[in-house]
Formats: sequence, structure tokens, C-alpha cells
Amino acid sequence: MRKQFGMALATSLSMSGMVCAQGVEVGKWTGPFAGGQIDLVSYEESAIYSNSPVIEESFRGRSYIIDSRHQNLTGFVGYDYQVFHNFLVGGEFGVVFLGSEDKGETLGVSYNIAIDQGYYLRSRLGWLPRENILLYMNLGQGFYEGEGELVYQGSTRDIEFSVEGFEVGFGFEYRISENVSVRAAYNYISEDETGDEYFELPQFSMGRLGLGAAWRF
Repeated sequence: MRKQFGMALATSLSMSGMVCAQGVEVGKWTGPFAGGQIDLVSYEESAIYSNSPVIEESFRGRSYIIDSRHQNLTGFVGYDYQVFHNFLVGGEFGVVFLGSEDKGETLGVSYNIAIDQGYYLRSRLGWLPRENILLYMNLGQGFYEGEGELVYQGSTRDIEFSVEGFEVGFGFEYRISENVSVRAAYNYISEDETGDEYFELPQFSMGRLGLGAAWRF
């Protein structure tokens, strides 16, 4: 009797697990989507001025470490496709704009800088533990541009820089209606060399925490 009860219980649990896995309506997550988010950006850069004659003497050859935080707005479009039960693969393209400025001082150097535009292209693998929850990992390429100024001993230098490199990250989406989901995602990018003709960034790392919403068509 106990043996039969145990077998019945095991069969029941097994079938309920199958129903739960198969009950996830992946179709609600597949197809095109679009949305927007605010990005909370944190990056650290090691900056070096070259010995160009156009650079003020007080800046030449100096090295600075700048730790900056600001915000961006990002618009994005993408597509998700079901590959196996409750797993998805997809892609996303985003455009970054309207960067806020960050002001600070480090090692006697005052700075006022911002990454104010850019774009990214990411692929992603997603998993649906429940119908209204999507967890995913990102891998892609990002390109960002920034500008600002540094002030040292009364001398001011305008700067421009760009960052391009591979991005990795992860995210979470929660569906609040048939077509709308809210989401949070973190992505990290690291670059070895960037800058402009006279301004070098031999080391640059940036983290982006995005909070936003998406509409699924």
C-alpha cells in the first residue's frame, strides 16, 4: 500500500512539473518589441595627455583617474524567438542620448564630462521560469561618445572621447499586461585604448544599469 501510494505521489508530482513547464505561454514573449529606459551609468577612466604643442604645458604628460556617474536615456527595439520549451533567443538594438553631466575633482583636476550619445547591438538568451517573468543574459558590441572639460592650475582643456568594445550583462523583465513589461538590466563594457588626437584613455570600464519598460507587438 505504501509503495503504491509513493508511486502515485511521484507520478503526480512529475505530471504537475510537466504541466507547469508546458504551461508557460512562450508565445506572449516572442516577436518584436520596443521601449525606453533610463540608464544609471558609472565609469572609471585613466586619462593621459600627450606632449602635443597644442596642449597647455600644465597638462602635458599628466595622468588622471576619473570616476564618474551620470544618467542617459535609451530607446531600443528588438525581437525574441522561441528555441526550446521556455527558452528564447533574441537581439536588441539601442540608441543612447541625452547624457547628464558629472562634475567632480580628482588629484587637483576638476572635470565636467558626460557620455551623451551612442548605440549598442546585443544578442540574448532568455529563460521563462513563469509566464510573466523573463530572465536573460546579454552579449554584444557597444559604441559610446562623450565630451567635457578638465581644469588644472587655471588651464582648461576641452576633451572628446569614444568607447567601443564588447558588452556582457544580464536582465530581468516582468510582464504587467498583455503587451507591456517592465525591466531592469545591467551591462558592462571595458576598453583598453580610446580617446582623440591629443587625449588618451588607456583604460576605461563602464557599467550601465537600465530601468525601463517595453511594448511587445
